[in-house]
Amino acid sequence: MAGGEQYPRATTPPPGPGRHRGPRGLFDRPVLLAVVAVVAVGVAIGVILGVVGGSDGGDDVVNPVATPTPSVLPSETPSADPPSPTATVTVPSTAGSPSGAAPVVVPVYYLGRDAGPGNRHFLYREFRRVQTEGGSDPAVVAVQAMLSLPPLDPDYTSPWPDGAALVDLDRSGDTAVVTLSDEVAAHRTDAQTATLAAQQLVYTVTAADRSVHSVRLVVGGRDTSSLFGHSVGTPPLSRAPEAKVVAPVWIIDPYEGAQLGRAFTVHGTANVFEATVDYRVLRDGTEVRSGAVQASTGSGTRGEWSVQLTLPAGRYLVEAFEISAEDGRALFVDSKTVRIG
Repeated sequence: MAGGEQYPRATTPPPGPGRHRGPRGLFDRPVLLAVVAVVAVGVAIGVILGVVGGSDGGDDVVNPVATPTPSVLPSETPSADPPSPTATVTVPSTAGSPSGAAPVVVPVYYLGRDAGPGNRHFLYREFRRVQTEGGSDPAVVAVQAMLSLPPLDPDYTSPWPDGAALVDLDRSGDTAVVTLSDEVAAHRTDAQTATLAAQQLVYTVTAADRSVHSVRLVVGGRDTSSLFGHSVGTPPLSRAPEAKVVAPVWIIDPYEGAQLGRAFTVHGTANVFEATVDYRVLRDGTEVRSGAVQASTGSGTRGEWSVQLTLPAGRYLVEAFEISAEDGRALFVDSKTVRIG
């Protein structure tokens, strides 16, 4: 922990024989027990009345049928200029402005190619700068980019079949109705991949359009709760908790293949034990820098981290990860290849 702070020791006594009884305590006296019981009943009645009657604070009213707002991952917008367009994305012509519009920068989620501990795969995100034909609606462009563009980072992958395309994206309140092409209906994969692919789609849509909180799938011309031959949840689909689907360690900047000056900042997010993120820099397979940095939060919440580096000219591999407390292995490694100078 930062500043040498330690977690408090557990105060629950260990299992074993009961200790000897000491002098009679406060709650051993019958009269006081009766008083405490009366007070407890009164507090319970007050709580019930508060729940039933509501609060006079108008700002605290909760709509029980509203779709919860998806949590915002740190840096949902790029902090550095993404790379130049790698492809032209064709989107439905009814979705936005005509072709020839300026390039659009959109967030796109991919799957990690390598499984983490427990054979679990996770989501990673890239910002893509793409030229569009047919429209410029960010959610539409992001989904089509997810379906058709390979990731920049070779450590990422996408499970969608060749030829998969967005047919239409409509909005009904805070739900996006996403219609996909017939190639998606015929594709088959394992249940874990299908579930994560559905979350890949949901995270991409809700990151591109923050007013959208959930996604309804239309595949093969009909509403469905299945993808790639497996049930992926009850529609409409919302973001699963980040800890379940988002990779514990991300490098956000620099992006894969970036050209950098000698002094640069590596910036990312993490949800790791005690917020400790380890990093190392390799050149031709040889480690030239290493260390650890504290994220702003950790151990169940996602925080941001950064480290400043100065390196001679050359080509490097920058890695960030969590160290296993069991055997010292590097876990949840995210890496970027960069060129200095």
